[in-house]
Amino acid sequence: MIDFYSPDFDAAIDHLENKGFKVRDAVAEYENGHGLIKEAHMWGPDSVVCAVIAGPHDYLKQTVTVSDRLFSEPHSIAGPVTDQNAAVAFYRNGPGLGVVSSYGLDDETFDALVGGEQRIHLSAQNVGMSVSTPYFGIIHYGLPISSYGSLTDIAKFPSRGLIGATLLVTDIESIVEQSVSAGGSVQAAQSKINLKPYGDVESAIIVSPFGTSLHLVQVA
Repeated sequence: MIDFYSPDFDAAIDHLENKGFKVRDAVAEYENGHGLIKEAHMWGPDSVVCAVIAGPHDYLKQTVTVSDRLFSEPHSIAGPVTDQNAAVAFYRNGPGLGVVSSYGLDDETFDALVGGEQRIHLSAQNVGMSVSTPYFGIIHYGLPISSYGSLTDIAKFPSRGLIGATLLVTDIESIVEQSVSAGGSVQAAQSKINLKPYGDVESAIIVSPFGTSLHLVQVA
């Protein structure tokens, strides 16, 4: 899902429901070390799930760059994995992203939000450039592997939903080589394309060992 922060939780939920989003009835309320956090999950008309997160305003300003509007910029992409260490290692050794923050969560209201039938012992490793710029949330729910199934086979086109992400890079050749060495594969080889709003760019698409498509873009 895509995470957004909001300084006004109730107004954000009302706005999205008026735009055709469907909000899950359960709302999580939990402590994360910075104060009380509220989180709701919204299903969009395009089948992408978004999380609306609210908390203390001082924490909000440290976490996002847009904090004076109803919604922040898209701040993170959260995805559950079965092997958290392997996923983090790929992002570190391939695209060259580091762990910018991490946290754990053991809360009954979050269990209800996710809809799990067992207690969740969530572990998150956030991988990116900084805590205040968009990052990947590498999530493990702390459940036995026999209790869930994998979406890997259907998490690709033509299925609708969140398929991958775009990364702006400065040395696309090196990133492709590093990603392949880290266990990824090339879906679309490096080529020059015209991409709005950047104009002519170098482009390549790599696929991680766990199926995530990453569109690499190098602006001239």
